[in-house]
Amino acid sequence: MRNLTRREWSLTLASGALLAFSFPPFPTAPLAWIALIPLIRALDGRPAGHSIRIGYVFGLFYHLGLVFWIAFHTQIPGPLAVAGWVAASAILALYVIVATGVSRYSARWIGGWWPWTLPFTWTASEYLRFVTEFAFPWSTIGHSQARMLGLIQQADIWGVLGVSFWLVCLNVIAHQAYRSAFVNQRRAWQYAGAFALVLLAAFTYGRYRLSEQPTQPVALTVAIVQPNIDMDVKWGPGGVGISRRAYIEQSREIESPDVDLVIWPETALPDYMIYNPPGSTFVRVANPRYRGMFRAVTEHTGVPLVLGSPVHDYRIDNAYNSGAILMPGDLAVQTYEKRLLVPFGEHVPYDRLLGWLEKLNLGIAHWTVGERNVLLNTAGANAGDSGRRFGIAICFESVFPSVMRSFVRQGAAFLVIVTNDAWFGNTSLIYQHAEFAAFRAIETRSWIARAANTGISGIYDPWGRVTQKGPAFTRATLIGSLGTHERDTVYLALGDWIAWVSIAATLVLLLGTWWRTRSDGSRVR
Repeated sequence: MRNLTRREWSLTLASGALLAFSFPPFPTAPLAWIALIPLIRALDGRPAGHSIRIGYVFGLFYHLGLVFWIAFHTQIPGPLAVAGWVAASAILALYVIVATGVSRYSARWIGGWWPWTLPFTWTASEYLRFVTEFAFPWSTIGHSQARMLGLIQQADIWGVLGVSFWLVCLNVIAHQAYRSAFVNQRRAWQYAGAFALVLLAAFTYGRYRLSEQPTQPVALTVAIVQPNIDMDVKWGPGGVGISRRAYIEQSREIESPDVDLVIWPETALPDYMIYNPPGSTFVRVANPRYRGMFRAVTEHTGVPLVLGSPVHDYRIDNAYNSGAILMPGDLAVQTYEKRLLVPFGEHVPYDRLLGWLEKLNLGIAHWTVGERNVLLNTAGANAGDSGRRFGIAICFESVFPSVMRSFVRQGAAFLVIVTNDAWFGNTSLIYQHAEFAAFRAIETRSWIARAANTGISGIYDPWGRVTQKGPAFTRATLIGSLGTHERDTVYLALGDWIAWVSIAATLVLLLGTWWRTRSDGSRVR
């Protein structure tokens, strides 16, 4: 990267910093509307190879600013956590070079119109973050708008990737206005008007959607337990006993006779509360050590208990990070095993190549990838269509729109997220993760109940509004109502269609530019 000029370094640093700072918890989401202007200025007129280097430096700055919380992992030694932060940022920056490299390469074909290719190449590159074993879509730039409910109602049409596409369009229009201001004032005002119209269209659609009222009846009332147990306590000596007492005491405080469901967070206890005994068939059962705890809670409330729990299948010696529901009386168990694991946090991606990393004791957990995409039922596994079927996403899975979409397409009446964000202390992660849930509600027009160990727990309506909220790092029990799935959406029907359009456009740009270059040797402009 030594051959980047001082100007290019300054522009890419400014662009990366603006974009990272546009994410929650800061009230600075509008920065994302213009954050890419310096990057586009740095790219303009540069050859594709050089643009790849510029894109990588931008991506590195951007991710270093956005996912700095990796360096604050409470259970990994400081130097190792910092190394993980830098390594993750360096890997995630690779995706950006697809956008910058292809867009500038296309200038050989389309000349000065190349900035208009960025919405397509950018969205295509972001989609790649969803599909490999390195999948980590946290930095999808659409997520920066999570607090702007009036703008992101459009996600019911094209998901968070569509909001990313829209944001890059805004940036390109703003850049064109800026560039035209020095040569053609009239053209600059035209672009400024287009910028305002694109914003107004999103606001108008959002206002229309937010004016709607729920049409589906209340399905059930839930009690969400947020115990606020510090990780040093939970995973320290006596942590199981301390956690057990906290959950029992807090659940016994639930007195409302109208509660239909109690929800505990991810890995409520640091032990295998649920397992498959050796020699058993595929039947999950409550660990005998914890049946007394489960019985004490379910007999007091008289309703099913939903929780996150480690599950050990002794038949095949696999451990899963799971979500479960236990029925009162017989303690029958239904489980869903987490299918999307955190790379280098919960598993080693491409372990045939990188399996040696496990020997370095980097704090990598050894969960097995779940294979069953199942719904849980508040009336029991064999209840058929009675009760309420729901999907449960575990922590990191809630950042993937496809997970929630698959649950609702299977018939989920509502959605549950269980998580434990305390691993990274009081950093922006806990606020970002909670805010991102609004997207999942809007994309599927579904109610979501979110239970988090140290917060932020909450209930989201199908428009992304938070109807109940538990403050971070506070013991709390939230009681609120959930409706059923409100309506089908374009996103539910077609999924990430904007990603496929963008991938197709990117391929056309590559092939068209290659053909044009091969035919007449045109140069980058």
